[in-house]
Amino acid sequence: MEKTVNALADSWLQSPRHETDNLQEESLMRTLELIFKSADDKTKTISINYASGNLVGADVQKKMQQITELGMFDNNGVNPYQTPIAAQYRRTEIDKLYDTRAN
Repeated sequence: MEKTVNALADSWLQSPRHETDNLQEESLMRTLELIFKSADDKTKTISINYASGNLVGADVQKKMQQITELGMFDNNGVNPYQTPIAAQYRRTEIDKLYDTRAN
């Protein structure tokens, strides 16, 4: 089951950045938000950082349905990801002032 989850996630991640990438693009962080309705009628979100920008809604919806069908997140009889209801990108702009980490 873990391999299935990893395979789903791998298809959503973007390729590593190259030094030639545009600096402006590096200042934006894109997160894919997968929004579900739980069995107890609450909204639950799975967030995937550094998501690919080339995803198609119908493909994401199918993969969300696969997550639902896995049923591996069941918590005391409640599936927190019972019904896929939405998927969206959230972008955060980062204005670096100082950073000593290697690129």
